[in-house]
Amino acid sequence: MTSQSSGLSGSPSLLPALRRSCLIPARCHIVSFVRSGSPIGPWYARGFGAWDPQLPSCCVSGACASPAPQAACTPPALRRPRRERGLAQRRPRKQSRRVAIVVASEAARTQRPRGGGPMRVMLVEDMTALRGEWSSLFANDPAATPFASFEWLSTWCRHWGSGGTPWILTVYDGERLVGLAPLMMSRRGGFRFITGLGVGVGNYWDIIARAEHRQRVAAELAAELRRRSAEWDAFFMDKLPEESETRAALRAAGLRLDRERRMPSPRIELPESFEDYLAGLSSNRRWRLRRYLRAIDEGELTVRTVTDADELWRAVECWQSLRADWWSRRGRKMDPEHGSERFLAFAREAVTTMAATGHAAVWEVTHRDEVVGVAINFIDSSTFYYWLAGFDFRVERLRPGHALIAAGIRWSIETRRRYFDFMLGDEPYKYHYGPRDRAVLAATVGNPRLRSRATVGLSHLRHALVPASIRIPFFGRHL
Repeated sequence: MTSQSSGLSGSPSLLPALRRSCLIPARCHIVSFVRSGSPIGPWYARGFGAWDPQLPSCCVSGACASPAPQAACTPPALRRPRRERGLAQRRPRKQSRRVAIVVASEAARTQRPRGGGPMRVMLVEDMTALRGEWSSLFANDPAATPFASFEWLSTWCRHWGSGGTPWILTVYDGERLVGLAPLMMSRRGGFRFITGLGVGVGNYWDIIARAEHRQRVAAELAAELRRRSAEWDAFFMDKLPEESETRAALRAAGLRLDRERRMPSPRIELPESFEDYLAGLSSNRRWRLRRYLRAIDEGELTVRTVTDADELWRAVECWQSLRADWWSRRGRKMDPEHGSERFLAFAREAVTTMAATGHAAVWEVTHRDEVVGVAINFIDSSTFYYWLAGFDFRVERLRPGHALIAAGIRWSIETRRRYFDFMLGDEPYKYHYGPRDRAVLAATVGNPRLRSRATVGLSHLRHALVPASIRIPFFGRHL
């Protein structure tokens, strides 16, 4: 299901004449009011200004860039005293809610960043309709991670998205998709929340855009969220990379970012060779890394990449079993979601589909012909993403986890990748390898409406004030 965000209805031949006669200034918004496909009178537009019903219903000016929009946009001959524009000309509030307002802003077009003609933004709720375009867009966005791929997010929707509806804002330049914001709309207890698709199990979220249009796309999407303020109360944005243009675009569009939080996501910027990488570590860490790798290089541990679909399913099942046993024997509590049947079903499907596109690398570790470890990683042309691993406690003396990380760093350098990414979390073991922290951001985004301000305020005290029954499930916790 799609809906276009902007456009004009009514007689197009009337608009130039009105402009020439100065009845409609050149930089005003043109607003059309339509119900059941038929234009209706402009006096239903409460909140946009006061207009006379004698004006054509397809050409009413409401948000002019001039200092005095109502005076500039309403012809003197048609302007009437305020006292004569009473309640008799207004629809009751409960009926006016059925009126759809379609806005085409010429002012917005003139204020877009330079570099091209107008773009159009559309809302899509059926993400399968975008599959081909999404994959092409993803391939042309160097900043996109595997967690933004169609395969990952469509799988997430099947297993985790039952509490909401995909709410995907798409940006077109002509007939070509140049950007999108993968979002989900959820409703709980009368509140309307937006979250990013894939939140929780994914480690990053951001818009997807063609590199040459990224700044414009971010501005268009943020402006569209602002224009649709009546449709949502709060946007819980999570795991946004600190270098993303999205944050600044949201602020520039007049949206509020409250309760901003920074979370560490360490990664290694890889040099030209593995020896250069080792040279950047302390002598103690170099010695340890070489010792970890010796178990692989001398054959005590064997690492192979799993590619067959049936073997991938078995490998993911083995990962879950090994991980649960490892954590239990060490007296530590594993994330309960990682041990659930739902997570297992999701991981099997996601890994299988992403391995087929070259974005998943599942490594199986054997010792004396017995599987003693499984690591689920993701890859793209620039980065190796170390996601989840599980190992047999009986080979702990060989340090299989450390050996696999060292092997992953070496392999990433050999395949000319730029980063080895440990992703979200500041666990001490990650810092043995010399990464640098990169922040990912979380924030509660609100719009200027009073309803949104109240919702965001309540969300700050949600555990005390909002019943658990109306909070959004968020991977082991609630919003």
